[in-house]
Amino acid sequence: MPIFSDPDNLLASVTHAAGGALRYQKEVRDIIAAALPNQFARLAALAFKAKFLVRTAAVLKRIPPRDESRKSVQQTFQEELENAKRELVFFYTLHPTPDLFQFEENFFTPTIESFTALLNLLHDLSWIQNLHLDNEHNDGS
Repeated sequence: MPIFSDPDNLLASVTHAAGGALRYQKEVRDIIAAALPNQFARLAALAFKAKFLVRTAAVLKRIPPRDESRKSVQQTFQEELENAKRELVFFYTLHPTPDLFQFEENFFTPTIESFTALLNLLHDLSWIQNLHLDNEHNDGS
């Protein structure tokens, strides 16, 4: 599990897995640096949640607005999004030089641009989950 204990190795692996480019490389780097080595389990849980949220956002775009199932999916999405935001703040404030005001301004304001940025950041973080799953699969085979 060496890539999951060193921030630089994990960031390089995430960037590689994402095809060489992350939209929010600096923020992902800050979160990884804050999480490792002691908070990897919490980071992995956030990455799992990020993957769920990104996939659920795509599903919500396809469910008609008046569909009964949409309400339930949307409520779960909102609850999990709020949980993910709390986790992001937790990690961001662990970083030695957090600019929490700017981070919240970029990702948590009630605008479509900020919401899109938050989903893109979550997508970037979801690559950690992909690597984690690949690592577990390779260790188990």
